[in-house]
Amino acid sequence: MLAKENPVIAKAKTALDTLSSDPAVQELVESRMRAAVAYKLEMAAQKAEGLREGRAEGRAEGRAEGLRLAVEATCRVLGIEWTPAREAEVSSLAPTELQELLTSLTTCRRWPSR
Repeated sequence: MLAKENPVIAKAKTALDTLSSDPAVQELVESRMRAAVAYKLEMAAQKAEGLREGRAEGRAEGRAEGLRLAVEATCRVLGIEWTPAREAEVSSLAPTELQELLTSLTTCRRWPSR
């Protein structure tokens, strides 16, 4: 084949065969391959964790936005004045606070005094 036709190729093939038969080189190659596989697995796990965290954050943000819209809609339906100050206040509330506000609005039918 090529090694028989080209002396440079033949020399390279001989060197490769010599290296390939060396147990220390074989162990080094196997070690590097294991490290590469471990790296890929770790990166895949990190990516999956990042996706899970992103989805959870997205759901939480969506729930909070839904509660904000529900507070505004409840105020409008009940005839409670919807002012820029109230909108700003509602925008700064955490989901649990939004749920408490919504419960208060539907129960008391007025904006709570704070």
